[in-house]
This record gives sequence, structure tokens and C-alpha cells, in this order.
Amino acid sequence: MLYYLSFSLSLSLSLSLPLCLVSIWSTLSSTLQHHFGTLFTFRKTSHIYTNTIPSLHPGCSTFQVNILYFCISVSGCTSSQPMSFVRVAPRALAARALFASHSRVISTTRPPPAYPGHIPLNSFENAFLAVGSAVMSLLDPYRADLIAALGETTAGPALPRLRDIMLASPEGRKILKERPRINTTTVDMNALAQMPEGTWGKTYKNWLDRTGVTPDSREPVHYVEDPELAYVMQRYRECHDFYHCICNFSVNVESELAIKYFEFANLGLPLAAISAIGGPLRLSPKKRDILFRDYVPWALRFGSTAQCLLTVYWERRWDQNVEELRKELGIRDSPAVWPKKSLQASAAATDNS
Repeated sequence: MLYYLSFSLSLSLSLSLPLCLVSIWSTLSSTLQHHFGTLFTFRKTSHIYTNTIPSLHPGCSTFQVNILYFCISVSGCTSSQPMSFVRVAPRALAARALFASHSRVISTTRPPPAYPGHIPLNSFENAFLAVGSAVMSLLDPYRADLIAALGETTAGPALPRLRDIMLASPEGRKILKERPRINTTTVDMNALAQMPEGTWGKTYKNWLDRTGVTPDSREPVHYVEDPELAYVMQRYRECHDFYHCICNFSVNVESELAIKYFEFANLGLPLAAISAIGGPLRLSPKKRDILFRDYVPWALRFGSTAQCLLTVYWERRWDQNVEELRKELGIRDSPAVWPKKSLQASAAATDNS
């Protein structure tokens, strides 16, 4: 608790009195939450701030407002959760959309959102969110929102390069023109389940049943400025399960890392490289040995020689034989080993279909 108090007070030295009071309030709310279990939801907190800050301090600078967002995120922390302020950083940045509708300063210094859900970031915020989400993703790899934020804030020139690759492909150009989405609303799962064995559509449906994954679990893009590049990121994110399936990998940690190595060699996204570097630290020595002995050499070899997977219009290939599709893309000899539970789930799904 002393850490959060000293941190908040040090920040307050550079702010005016109203912002100092807000910082102290955030620390007190943390104390109350820790000792009394009081639920200070982010919605309530942001409502208090959005109605207080403009009237108390309409002339605050952009930097001061950025610090204020951070104070808001701290208000959701407890002393039993070290570094938990990073967990709510994306929500703190998201609050800027609420502030922008009330504050005269922010509305004149911030560009409007370029697409629904877009949250414009300056360089400081982008770097802060990138570092924070990277640290917390290593500590909690199941935080999909933080992994998504890390991918967007570190993409850099990779997205324009991938867009150019898509524009050079007839299939890729069609994807960029039509901008299809992948979820249970746009994809008829019942129709895929009725397709013949050996087709790409049936293989994908069987993979979903074996892993228990749903295509509805992908986070929307928030932090990419250009709408077309935002769609490229969204397309990559929603096609991620296709890469697992076409390469015949499960979704355990070592399989996920193998696909990250494949994606880095095939797409060149920094997120894949960051995951590939930090992820193996969480593996046991036995699994790490399997990863680097069997999976990584395969992933780097075929990832670098296979067709760019973002240029594949997967939804138009449901009827295609999956082995012919793998041959066309240049993917073969997968070294993946499936867990026994996944194999049992696959057999049960086959019996029910």
C-alpha cells in the first residue's frame, strides 16, 4: 500500500490541486477496496472523473490528463495485486473516449476516432501500453485483451507491409475489398459439421470441437490508427485459429508457441517474435526440449517458405480437400502431438455428428 501511496503523491507534485485530490482519492479507494471489499467499478470511476475533471480543471495539459488516466487505473488496484495497475491500463486508456466528450482541452488536441471502437494514442501512451501489456502478458498469458493490445501497439511497419502483400494477391485484394469477419454469426457451423470428412470446412469444425475454441473469442482492434491497417490486424487475429488448424496444432502452450514461430517467419509480426522469445520461459524443461527440437525448426522452415496465410480467403475454401490446400500453401509434415484429452473429444464429436 505504501508503494501506491508514494507513487500517487509523487505524480501529484507535477499536477494542480484538483488532480492531486483525484490521485489521493484513487489511493484511498484502493485501500477501501482492499480492507472492506468495496467494489469500485471502472464504469463508476470513469463517470465520477468525467463529470469532475472538466469543471475543476478545464485547462489541464495533455500530459496531465494522461497521468490522470493512469491514476484512474490505479484506483482499481489492491496491495495484494502487485503491478495490477497494468491490468487495467487498456480500460484506463479507453476512458479517454469518455473524457473527450466533456473536456475542451482533449477535444481540441485529440483526433476523432477513425473507426468504431478506435482509441487514438499518442507516442507516450502507445509505448506505455506496449511495455505494460508485454509484462503482464508474460505473467498472465491468458489475458487476451493485453495480448491484443501488445500486438496492436508493437505492429509498426509490419501492417503496411502485410497490406501490400495482400494487395499483390488477387485473393488478398478481394479480402481487403469485402472485409469479411469470422465468427459464429458469419460462419454457419452447422453447415461445416455436415461437410464430408477431409474437406477444409469439416477439418476446421472438428478442430474447434477438439480444442473447445470458439471464433467469437477474438478481441476487436482499438489502437491501430489507419482503418485499413486495423482490418489487416483484425483479419490476422480472426484467422489465427485457421493457422493452428491447417498446421494441425492444438492450443496448449507449446503448440501456441510453435504457431507464433510460424507466424513470425510467415508474417513478420513483432507480437509473434515477443511471444516466441518470452513464452518458452513458462515451459517445463521437457516441453521446452520438444519445442526447440521438433516444433521450432519445422515452424521456421515452413513458415518462411509457405504462402503468406493472410492472402488466403479461408471462407471460400470450405469445400477444398484439406490435404490439397496444405500442399497448395506449402505446409506439410507437421510434427504436432495432440494431448489425449483432445483426441478423446475429437472421437466423441465424430460419434455425435
